Amino acid sequence: MFARSLFQAADMEAQGHLLNRVSDLINQGHIQTTVAKNIGIINAANLRVAH
Repeated sequence: MFARSLFQAADMEAQGHLLNRVSDLINQGHIQTTVAKNIGIINAANLRVAH
């Protein structure tokens, strides 16, 4: 997701649109952030929980 800014891509504006869309989906309850959750070590079962 941050490759555009890292490489100063010509379509930098698209990243803003993507981030706005994700924030809208979070606010509407369609997706949930996991930023404050600790689900343990990285393994297949925990990745399923995170998704």
